[in-house]
Amino acid sequence: MKENWTYKKLGEVCGITMGQSPDSDSVNSLDGIEFHQGKTCFGERLLGVSKFFASKPSKIAEPNSVLLCVRAPVGYPNITDRKICIGRGLCALSVKKEINVPFLYYSLLSRQQYFEKNATGSTFKAISSKIVSNTLIPIPPMEEQERIVAELDLLQSVIDKKKAQLDEYDKLAQSIFYEMFGDPIDNPKKWEVKKLGKITKSVGGGTPSKTVQQYWNGDVVWVSSKDMKTTYISDSQIHITQEGVENSSAKLLPIGTILIVNRSGILKHTLPVAITTREVTINQDIKALVVNDEKVANIYLLFCIKAFSNYLLSKVKTVTVDSIEFAIFKNLPIPLPPLSLQQSFAEKIEAIEHQKELVKQSLNEVKTLFDSRMDYYFN
Repeated sequence: MKENWTYKKLGEVCGITMGQSPDSDSVNSLDGIEFHQGKTCFGERLLGVSKFFASKPSKIAEPNSVLLCVRAPVGYPNITDRKICIGRGLCALSVKKEINVPFLYYSLLSRQQYFEKNATGSTFKAISSKIVSNTLIPIPPMEEQERIVAELDLLQSVIDKKKAQLDEYDKLAQSIFYEMFGDPIDNPKKWEVKKLGKITKSVGGGTPSKTVQQYWNGDVVWVSSKDMKTTYISDSQIHITQEGVENSSAKLLPIGTILIVNRSGILKHTLPVAITTREVTINQDIKALVVNDEKVANIYLLFCIKAFSNYLLSKVKTVTVDSIEFAIFKNLPIPLPPLSLQQSFAEKIEAIEHQKELVKQSLNEVKTLFDSRMDYYFN
């Protein structure tokens, strides 16, 4: 234990309010107290704005409370700067004099794995009020808390700025596309148009049997929608073996294949599209497009498909999961500017991606430092 530090249970240093859903007829979009059921509106640290209100709130989180997710996903903290109504997915912790709010936030952030480990339930994982109340956190002197918060806030601000840099590079890339080619939906330069299905070969994904151990934990990249968070795909969270590929409908896809998530809950918010930088396989939530027209540059086609995002997202249908019929993709009208112009665009994107990689390296270094400081103070 560090000098002058103590460890106390959350129940000793915080008031704990477990959420409870208000009557359904009191939930609306206009009147009452802002209502939050879970982490949907969580920000990096401060709570975002919900579009729901409760005219007859059941449980209240006061301003400067730290919110904690107690139902799947569990363990995520956020701070509310205003009075809100909280449902069963959240609890609110109001601090006492010996701990400040940002320090409590970082303390809970460091306990995510603990909360996940102690969650129960087969359908929805949840943590009880007893688990929350008995969670131990360090309590250094107030001056030390403030110094720790200032240090972690500084590191977090650097992380946020580098993430913003990456977003700006992405906006720049899309802006260059529109500047060079215009909106492909309007095709203002009147270039020849071909349907996407005519210039690519589409390939579906597959999943090896999960009961056969030798199909898993191999060397073959197996991409799922969870991996589709960057423009370029070079790795995945899960790998399969060559034997797993051969005994499933999964196929090995070449470098430069365009991947599209056409079946996943995240389609309501964005359309994940990426391009491979190594041979990969994919699962059933993803469709692959292999370019088979020598007049089409892969990078140009990738950004062209991105430009159709709003149109494609308007075609999302929900049965058991959100999905877009792949026939809609195959019928997209793709303008075909001169190949030299497409290649010039690809060179510009390559330069941007090089700069992004430098920022990512720096971002990872700061994240590593942030994690090490969190570990030092809280574990």
